[in-house]
Amino acid sequence: MAASFPSGEEYFRAEINNLRNFARLNGFSDKEIDICIQNSFETNNFFTNLCTKSLKCIKLITKSLILILLFTSLIYFLVSCHNPTKRFFSKYVQGLIYPFMRLLRICTLPIHDVFHTSHLYQESCLITNPFYKEPELDCWPCQQINFVMDLSGFQNLTSSYSHSGIPFVLREASPSTISLESLGKLYIENRTPLDSGTFRFATNIPAITIPWQLFSKVPLDPLIHCEWSLNKVPSTHILRRIFPRPVFVPKETEVALQKFLFLDGPQAEAYAMPLTDFANVWLTQGYGHRLVILEPSPQCQSMCSSISIVLQTKDICTLVNQLMSNQKSSINLFHSSILQLAILAPHFIPRERDKGNNTDFHGIILLTT
Repeated sequence: MAASFPSGEEYFRAEINNLRNFARLNGFSDKEIDICIQNSFETNNFFTNLCTKSLKCIKLITKSLILILLFTSLIYFLVSCHNPTKRFFSKYVQGLIYPFMRLLRICTLPIHDVFHTSHLYQESCLITNPFYKEPELDCWPCQQINFVMDLSGFQNLTSSYSHSGIPFVLREASPSTISLESLGKLYIENRTPLDSGTFRFATNIPAITIPWQLFSKVPLDPLIHCEWSLNKVPSTHILRRIFPRPVFVPKETEVALQKFLFLDGPQAEAYAMPLTDFANVWLTQGYGHRLVILEPSPQCQSMCSSISIVLQTKDICTLVNQLMSNQKSSINLFHSSILQLAILAPHFIPRERDKGNNTDFHGIILLTT
């Protein structure tokens, strides 16, 4: 004969009776037992109510976000497509943009104290787009460029060549030689403004992380490569004392504050130049000598050839990373992963008189626009 099993209700009643009997044996009264059972059910109800309230809050927040999104989309559609509404919003909202952005900046200052992001402010690109493809280029201008023209002594540089897109070099055009000692003296005399105007300072030597260490550590490693970027008015004015504006740049022309100073040892490896603010770029070789190679963009490599130039002390080489087509649209003719102009491999070529003194020989070059 099959055994019969109690129903769920009978099972729970039996368990409750067993619990009551156990409590009576331990000295609990019936009233105390009822209170304990009631409290256990109230605790269960508390968690149930808490979950219910949380679910209601989540639903309310979700509905609110959806309504806000729909309302914002409607306002954007009206402002974009309905001219009277667009003029109305422009009239009353224009004056609130600056106060709102200022308030937002003040509110986010605590975040800046935790995450130091000031070095990202002037970056032209924080995240590259791997799916971006450059448009088709008309490569005929770079087909005309087979070498870097030497225009030393030419009188009409400003009107004829400064915006032509043709790279050229001026031999011994810089007024003075900039040695490591003279640069260090300038830094010591103007340490405060130069330090405050430093946007980025990087070397391949772990022991050198600030400009002061660069000039206090003598002799320097022959493999050293230093990139020093300055972007404030006082610091660039100080640097202009030893690297003045070239003669082919008109006085009324705007010059970027951003300047890159490179210091390399005699055995430093080749490297790519960084991105600059403006298209017109010039290199001033303050000390030493190096080979600068310009390579055509990948789209023009089949029609254009690489060109190179050896810069000696006090030479100035001007380059343009964009050329104008007949339709006057900018065309990028040179390319690198960092600088569109593709100044790819600056390095030293020892001359006969330098071979016996390589450990003390360093090169200094200024890149600016």
